[in-house]
Amino acid sequence: MKKIITLVATLFFITACTTTSRVSDYNRHSEVASTYTPAQIRDAIITTGKARKWQIQEVTKDAVIAKQDIGKGRYAVTEVSYGRGHYDFKLLKSEGLKQQGKSVHRRYSHWIRLWNDDIQAKLN
Repeated sequence: MKKIITLVATLFFITACTTTSRVSDYNRHSEVASTYTPAQIRDAIITTGKARKWQIQEVTKDAVIAKQDIGKGRYAVTEVSYGRGHYDFKLLKSEGLKQQGKSVHRRYSHWIRLWNDDIQAKLN
């Protein structure tokens, strides 16, 4: 019985200590009321992103590219596309964040979750 408890505890600990998130956690689709125009959504994305230290560059009329640089060669580049009533985060590239296939360091997912929460708060 002790071996089973030890095994379960060990597996739980290893799972809890994971440092990566799956792609579904870092490519995020969010919706807001359809009464918001793309310009209002863009402004909320840019304002809240800059407040969180993202370097933002408008690339098209319906998307921005944002870079979060945490130093020592570690960064993430994300595309945020938007339209009436929605916006999407898509990780384009990262360095030093353990991006491999469909996983990336959980810190990136945390950044996106916080940024998303800020956008939602600003628009709702």
